[in-house]
Amino acid sequence: HVDLPMDLFAERSYGELHLGKMKKEETAFAEQTVQIPGSYVLPDGRRLSLSVKPYKPAETFPKNPCELKLDYGKIKGVIFLRNAREEDSFICDREGHKKTMNRWWIDEKIPRRLRKETPVLVAGGQIIAIPGRRISEDLRITGQTQNVLLVCVQEV
Repeated sequence: HVDLPMDLFAERSYGELHLGKMKKEETAFAEQTVQIPGSYVLPDGRRLSLSVKPYKPAETFPKNPCELKLDYGKIKGVIFLRNAREEDSFICDREGHKKTMNRWWIDEKIPRRLRKETPVLVAGGQIIAIPGRRISEDLRITGQTQNVLLVCVQEV
């Protein structure tokens, strides 16, 4: 990373060169309790929408690439929206293995300058979803699911 004149920067990340204007304001946002249904504006300008729908196994939800579906009945405690932290973790596979956000950022090749801007939904001290990207594996919909939490991120 190199700071350039006129508030510009150059950064090499995962074999790519990024040029851009440095941000003057901090993109972190305060932790907030999520209301369902609810809609929130993320620091990057996208809109996060949450809703709960009853689940009927014979019914399929429309395929929407921006939408994540979680088993709402498995979520314990209050849901919070906040920026991700390096030490945060989520269940990454069916065997119950955990992955930290630091490891996920590296695996997903997320540039360092964007990592602090990653929004997460947290309940019970653990990440339940990275909106627009993935959910914690232990919250996948099963045949016993009664209600589905729909998490959708849209460009504004």
